[in-house]
Amino acid sequence: MRFNTIIDAHSFMKNYRSGEEQGKGTPVGDALYPVASYGDGRYVSRICFKYLGATGDYDPTTCTGDPATVYWRSTYVLPGEMDKTPFLDRDLGLPTTTMCVGNPIHLGTGNKFQAELDYQSGGSDPFTFTRYYNSHLPDEELGGWRHTYSRSVEVNASKYGENMVVLHRPEGQQLAFYNSSSVWVPTWKTDDTLTKDATGWRYTQSDGVVEAYDETGRLTGIEKPNGNHITLSYLNGELSSITDGFGRNIQFQHQDGRMVSVTDPAGGSIQYQYNSAGKLAEVIYQDNTSRSYLYDDPNAPGLLSGLVDENGNRFATWGYDAQGMAVLSEHAGGAEKTQVSYNADGSVSVTNALGHVQRYTYSRHNGMLKPDVVEGAPCTGFVGGKETYVYDSKGLVSSITDRAGQKRTFTHNDRGLETTQIDQDGGKVTTDWLPSKSLPAKITEPTRITELTYDTHLRVISRKVTDRSSGASRTWTYTYAPVGTGKPSLLASVDGPRTDVSDVTTFDYDDQGNLIRTTNALGQVMQFGDYDANGRAGTIQGVNGVTQTLTYDARGRLVSSTGPEGTTAYNYDAVGLLSSLTKPNGATVSYEYDAAHRLVAETDAQGNRRELELNDLGNPVEERLLDALGQTRWIERRIFNEIGWLSSVSDAYSNQSSFSYDVVANLIQETSPSGNTHSYKYDGFHHRTQTTDPLGKVTQVLYKDTGDVYRVSDPRSRLTYYSYNGFGEVTQVRSPDTGTTDITYDEAGNVATRKTAKGQTTSYSYDALNRIIEASSGVAGESPILYGYDEATSPYGMGRLTSVDDGNGVRRYGYTPEGWLAYETWETHGQSLTTQYQYDGAGLITKITYPSGREVSYTRDLAGDVIEVATTQAGTTTSLASQIERAPFGPVTSMVRWNGISESRSLDLNYRVTGIDATRVHSLVYRYTPDSLISAIDDNLGSSQKTESMVTPVFATPILTTSWLA
Repeated sequence: MRFNTIIDAHSFMKNYRSGEEQGKGTPVGDALYPVASYGDGRYVSRICFKYLGATGDYDPTTCTGDPATVYWRSTYVLPGEMDKTPFLDRDLGLPTTTMCVGNPIHLGTGNKFQAELDYQSGGSDPFTFTRYYNSHLPDEELGGWRHTYSRSVEVNASKYGENMVVLHRPEGQQLAFYNSSSVWVPTWKTDDTLTKDATGWRYTQSDGVVEAYDETGRLTGIEKPNGNHITLSYLNGELSSITDGFGRNIQFQHQDGRMVSVTDPAGGSIQYQYNSAGKLAEVIYQDNTSRSYLYDDPNAPGLLSGLVDENGNRFATWGYDAQGMAVLSEHAGGAEKTQVSYNADGSVSVTNALGHVQRYTYSRHNGMLKPDVVEGAPCTGFVGGKETYVYDSKGLVSSITDRAGQKRTFTHNDRGLETTQIDQDGGKVTTDWLPSKSLPAKITEPTRITELTYDTHLRVISRKVTDRSSGASRTWTYTYAPVGTGKPSLLASVDGPRTDVSDVTTFDYDDQGNLIRTTNALGQVMQFGDYDANGRAGTIQGVNGVTQTLTYDARGRLVSSTGPEGTTAYNYDAVGLLSSLTKPNGATVSYEYDAAHRLVAETDAQGNRRELELNDLGNPVEERLLDALGQTRWIERRIFNEIGWLSSVSDAYSNQSSFSYDVVANLIQETSPSGNTHSYKYDGFHHRTQTTDPLGKVTQVLYKDTGDVYRVSDPRSRLTYYSYNGFGEVTQVRSPDTGTTDITYDEAGNVATRKTAKGQTTSYSYDALNRIIEASSGVAGESPILYGYDEATSPYGMGRLTSVDDGNGVRRYGYTPEGWLAYETWETHGQSLTTQYQYDGAGLITKITYPSGREVSYTRDLAGDVIEVATTQAGTTTSLASQIERAPFGPVTSMVRWNGISESRSLDLNYRVTGIDATRVHSLVYRYTPDSLISAIDDNLGSSQKTESMVTPVFATPILTTSWLA
């Protein structure tokens, strides 16, 4: 907790301790004095209490006296910060990344947190209802859970004193404000404010969201920066409905003081059921599927211990120690198992599903627990590997030193906002902020400056990026609408950075805030319509007038998409995982998952299967391809170390490639099955700076502090240099192969000119959608290349390339309603040559008609693989290849060619060709090195055997030798 002064902190402690000790003693004195031995400016806040009913003599100044008469309570306080946060917990809710393990557990507090999204609408400003569970708050209103609108201001003088109120947040955090000179001051570094007036309380967050509470501290409304005002209504003291500025409404029903249902805007009902102890036991969704919650851990009865999903599987399990600290998190079958041990020295050890242990030490900074040292974390795995965090006096991180010893530094202003940092590439980044809001106004990077301006609703209205070296700038502007209609205002237009053309895109909405129209800079319109009450579009009409129709299930998942090509259908299991997808051509692909919701198999329309065997961290340790008969046709095995890094890959014949890493997970060596090794080096910012190939040849790379490549040295020590502008675009390349190439750009980042080492400059022009329309070399007598779009003569050509004129002729393109290329016409020297294309419902080519009239047709199986190719000319059809068979998800294994010759190909379990037999032509046998390079080809046809040996040095041209055996 934070206070403006030590006196404020001491005053708070007097009030707090008085309330805490009211059943034991009465305050009779206090003292505040510095403790020099710590050297950090801390004080001791000491409160003296007289035991209730005590009659002995005492001295309130020293808090000494007759036995059992007085006692004292003390707390360390720092300037602006208290040593601890009694009864207030900002560590509840979703843990920060550095304090989070499992699914998820807060390392410092042992709190198990769970968030469950029950409902979310569509639309530009979605309506949501999410439940939150904290094991440290087991008695919340929704059977131990909170929800999106569980927000209140708690005014409790007996508990907090007269000068403090506590703000309770949806995820469980408790935020304190302290009354200092009639101003409610947050007790942590923030731009959030709390004010009190005659109607109640107003909590204004730094992002511009304002929450209104009545005098009792009950939430009555939420106003967002876009003007969307959410109103809460109550019946008999219980939340009955929520209505937003678009008129959407969510209704709530209660029974015996418990929420029993939520009704979404479309009338779908979500029901809540409770066990005999009053805990939330089951949620029944709009589609009548249900999810159950268990509270059966023997060490901590009543705390959330399990989740049974809609398929009836126990998806998640959590465990606790006797003190109610979460010590276990795992998914079905032990997947992602995480075990937590709270050590006697105050540190925490975390063991992952493969047995790797990481150790955390932490302390409280600015009222929140934050890590000081992380040892052997999942991103190291090396004994002694440490990541160290240092904090400033405000409890904000001032430096992070990674396991390779690379240190990044940060500074913050008095409001706790980051003002400088050394970024991941080594460059310094400074940030200026709005005076009273946590929104950046200016970001200065090594090569560019970004400036942002906002309207009164804190929405970005301009973004200007300036090249620090040249002064060139690019500006985007934004407008919002409608204004003054009482409706929330949404993004109305975006004006791009170009000044040579109008590059404005506009957006229109209906009264419910649903996007109904986008109009691009050329006036081309895309429309969205037939929205349901949950804000999900039923139709989308593209710029060519083609309509796609969409349908959804009761829980808002897309179940079909219908267009000119037909219908694509999506099926889900009860949990909501995609179980099958059926394309318009009738081909169905199905998917299988384990009880931990991990994909483990895929089956195509021909019955071929791809299977994955996963370890407990979810890494694929074996992958198999099987045919429709269940026979394994391809296999690969992988080994991962205990922290999940890939350490080796083995093919079906145990040929193994291995991988090694440094302490920060950079790949430093990979070795092929033949022993060929590539090694790599990195700079302190983890950019790869050197590659050494198996022949010892070295490629080196240097980087700028922006992370951009500056210089490349190839194995012959030839240097290539790159220069950049402040926008990160390459402006010059100096190469021993091509000489110097200079490049310029327009305001949108499109290449404007390219000048080669020979002095030839090519200029480029673009339309308002940044599509290239002309490329001109500037060479006398050389025609520019012209690109056409949206031409009315092109079927369904709106928004697509419709012609290319290179001076020698014109290529014209037409499209199908689905947007697939329908024809290509080449007009040159008075001739017009057209190639036409036809497709099946999945967009796969079924026929090509060439300018001569020859047709080539492709017959496909249900999986979409070609099984026959035929050609028709002048009414005569000839099979080019038939009876084509393939390995599952793999190459061709047999076919009959146009001349009647049957060819079969034998594949090993690596999908390498081991033999090719063609009737009366050849009988080839292939042999390989461990690296799967061809080592020999034997032709066994006839009485003589021909052997061609492929001796393949590393990165060299194969050496071919031929021998004949009589």
